[in-house]
Amino acid sequence: MKNTLKKITIDGKMIRRLIMTVVGIYLTAVSVAVFRKALLGVDPFTVLVEAMENVSGYRYGIVFPAVQVVLLLITFIFGRKYINFGTILTLFCIGFLVDKTSIVINYILPNPNLSQRVITLIIGLILVCFAGSLYMTANLGVSAYDAMALIIHDRTKKIPFRICRIGTDLVCVIIGFIFHANIGIGTLITALFMGPLVQFFNQKISIPIMNGKK
Repeated sequence: MKNTLKKITIDGKMIRRLIMTVVGIYLTAVSVAVFRKALLGVDPFTVLVEAMENVSGYRYGIVFPAVQVVLLLITFIFGRKYINFGTILTLFCIGFLVDKTSIVINYILPNPNLSQRVITLIIGLILVCFAGSLYMTANLGVSAYDAMALIIHDRTKKIPFRICRIGTDLVCVIIGFIFHANIGIGTLITALFMGPLVQFFNQKISIPIMNGKK
């Protein structure tokens, strides 16, 4: 009887982790589309992708998985424990979902004014932080980019995750600035606040959900 109950508990937790991973990846795609609609600067990783678009001349849907593959190789060498179901799902689904979500957002909000763009930016920031918190806490693999901050945190031990995340985001912004990507106030806000907000969502929402607590 005890073994049966234990098995049910483990299965229930795995189901929650799978749901958190899928929802987190979907919300990540939604947040990218929302950021782009705000026209106030995209999140740091999208800045990096757009920089590579400018350098290569290829569209987002091709450049995004290419950049992810390069980062995936680094992750495989230094932090392969972060590669799992979520990593592969991110690699193949984010670009497609961003395109489809953008179509819906453009239909709902074709010509946003400044106040609507600011609200859209705030929604995008909250979404991307919450999404990252969900699938990183679920621990079924994270995107190759998100793994960069986690690897740095693991290897340094003393540097908090939020500082590692700020560092990787700033590197993306610098590269984007050099290659004329879409950088704005939204980029700066995300680079500075994403690490702390992800950590906040981890403690207040994601970890309690994974452990089955209200």
